[in-house]
Amino acid sequence: MRSSRMLVPAVLSVIGVLVLVVSPVYGQEFCFQPAVNYAAGDRPHSVSTADLDGDNDADLAVANYYSDSVSVLKNNGDGTFASAVKYGAGDDPSEISAADLDEDNDVDLVVANVNSNNVSVLKNNGDGTFAAAVNYPAGNYPRSVYAADLDGDNDADLAVANFWSDIVSVLGNNGDGTFGAAAS
Repeated sequence: MRSSRMLVPAVLSVIGVLVLVVSPVYGQEFCFQPAVNYAAGDRPHSVSTADLDGDNDADLAVANYYSDSVSVLKNNGDGTFASAVKYGAGDDPSEISAADLDEDNDVDLVVANVNSNNVSVLKNNGDGTFAAAVNYPAGNYPRSVYAADLDGDNDADLAVANFWSDIVSVLGNNGDGTFGAAAS
């Protein structure tokens, strides 16, 4: 009985030392620069970062829920951003993803549009500007979209999470940045 009483304080002491060793920032204050705000659109819902204009810095692409648009804010090269340029999308875009969809070595955009039950693909013109959106049916209330090579053919396909139908739809890339019918 006596050894178990001695073990509890010893274990607590070891735990206390581990907490101090594992948590070296305990008690430190973190300092952040003041926030800088940039106008995007009506009710920005999602943001993605990628080098959209090929100048080796991260630009911003924003899905604007209430303005049915995508805003692109190009990086000025110093971490500040130019004014937003807006492109049309479907009804109530909720999530945006950036990927080279047509294998032309520039980054395109895809956005899930919850109230039009589709995704909009905006192809990059090669200079960080975008062609008009092409819409593809995706499912019931698509809330999220992600681009990745899902079938091993070296092009980016689309996976779409559909909120009301409890399914994920996959749109296969035809190899040129156009997409086949959703499979779920």
